[in-house]
Amino acid sequence: MLYTGANGLTLGAITQLSYTIMHSTGDDSPISSPYLRIFLESDHDVIFDPTECATKVPAEDTFIDYNVLAATPTGTFRFDDDACGPGAVQLTWAQVLAAHAGRHIEGIYITTGFSGGAPLAAILRSLSVNGKVFRFGAP
Repeated sequence: MLYTGANGLTLGAITQLSYTIMHSTGDDSPISSPYLRIFLESDHDVIFDPTECATKVPAEDTFIDYNVLAATPTGTFRFDDDACGPGAVQLTWAQVLAAHAGRHIEGIYITTGFSGGAPLAAILRSLSVNGKVFRFGAP
């Protein structure tokens, strides 16, 4: 899912960001949870990965509310490290902002397609950015 309503804002202008999602796999893959990515100018990105590089396993088959900026119920951020490479560094939102608050946003994505698990299915129930709430499907 792509949200373009924050495009052009600086990363520091994001004061609230949350989503509600449910996912399910046939093999209970530890990297199956959908993640959120904020693409920034000059080909940079900030990644909220609830699995924290497969070190945490979010529940399947139940809706989970992620208050992304508070990094709850689980998760922190990586900067320019989609692959969780060797020595991956998990950052707090404050640490990300300290280094990148002035960078401009080029899109906010919630991704299931590159998560692990076979078969993998996900339902995005809601997305909220700076208080603007989008609800999908039945409550």
